[in-house]
Order: sequence, then structure tokens, then C-alpha cells
Amino acid sequence: MKVLLVCGVFDDSNPRPSGYMNKFKKSLDEHFCDITMINGGKFSDLPEIIQTVKDYDIVFWFVDVDNSNEKIRNVKEINPKCMLVTTKRNDNGKYEFKELINRALLQKSNLVCEFRKDHDGIIHMRVFDPLGVIWCDFTSDIQTGVNALCERLLFLTTVKRQGTIGINEEKEVPDNPEFYKLIRDYAEIFHNLINPAEGVQRFLGNASFRCLRGFPSFRHGDIIYVSKRNVNKKYIDKTIASASH
Repeated sequence: MKVLLVCGVFDDSNPRPSGYMNKFKKSLDEHFCDITMINGGKFSDLPEIIQTVKDYDIVFWFVDVDNSNEKIRNVKEINPKCMLVTTKRNDNGKYEFKELINRALLQKSNLVCEFRKDHDGIIHMRVFDPLGVIWCDFTSDIQTGVNALCERLLFLTTVKRQGTIGINEEKEVPDNPEFYKLIRDYAEIFHNLINPAEGVQRFLGNASFRCLRGFPSFRHGDIIYVSKRNVNKKYIDKTIASASH
């Protein structure tokens, strides 16, 4: 797999490489043999650099740009099939976790590295995904964080998204009061964890009958019932489910 790591400060007047990212790259070398690293450079070069992401399987977009400049980070628009890892510097917990989740969703990140510097100047790293699952809690050991990150990344590269086909006919939705009540009871908690940040209007995720582990299950023949998209799960019942096969 071809890997691209773009990091450091990009500024036309004062570009700076990141020493920490040099260490980060050495840890990545334990997992990947084909890594291209661009550590710091001119801001004016970023539009050209980001176009190269189409040539890579995994992209670490860790660019540090002054807030006065345009944020150039449309990696997934250029290469929708790549695994995208983004980052956020969050010293002193300035941003709440829900804000970081929102940012990850907007950027269509597959994984996020959060970095915090403590009072002694030591940087701690946390790895999580856009659903709020933490794959490595804060650690000051770069190799530990990178190992957890790459383990999850490599797993994701083995997963293929399976499409569904609408049956294009009316089906009676099975009535399962226990399932609906469970989803309604947890809807507020789920919403607060996944979809709380300002500006996000969607109700993320679907409720499903299909999985025997992790979700209450109900499957009728070859029909799988899931909730419609963008519905408030607090009000779910059999009238807002749909069928696919």
C-alpha cells in the first residue's frame, strides 16, 4: 500500500517541519514500507500537493495552517476510496470530544489522531473514529499510539462496503415493541454522543433488526428491516422502518 503523510506548518513566509512528526513517521515505518512524507512547506503549494492524494491508498493529512488561511483538506473529494487519517491539536482540552467527532464526520475521516501537550511539554496521543470509538486512549509513547492506529487502519483496508438493493414493494414491517422501546430509550444518549455539535442537523445512524450481536435482531426470510435515514430515533416505531434485501 502506498502511504502519504503531509504534516508540519505550511506558511508562505515561515514554513516549518515538525520534529514530532519525524518521530511519528519512524513509527509508521514499522508498518508500511512505501511512505511519502511532506513535512512543512509553502501554503501556496498545498492546492497542488492535495491533488496527489489520488495516487495513495492511505493518507495522513496532518497539515498545520494558520486560521487566517483557507483550510485545504478535501482529501475525500479527490480520492473517495483512500483511508483518511486526520488530526487535531487539542491542548488543555480546548475542544470537547463531541466537537472533534463532528469535525471527523465533516472531513469524512476514517480515523483521527488527537494530540495534547501537557504542562511538562509532553505530547499525548489519542486515536478514535468518527463514531466515537477510542482505539487508543491518551499515550505519551508514539509507537504505542501508532501501533493501535495502524492495526485499525489495516483492518479497515480489508473491509468492503456491501450495497443493498431496494425491493421496490410494500412490506409489512414486523412489530417488535421491545426493540422499538430500546431504541427510543437510547436515542437521546446516542444523539448526544454522535450528533451534538453546532451545525449538524442529521440524526446519524440506522436502527437495524439484523445483527444478533450488538443490536436486537429481527429478520424475516431474506428481508432485513432498517430504519429510514435521518429520522429521530426518539420516536421510532414500525411506521418508520423500511425494508431491503
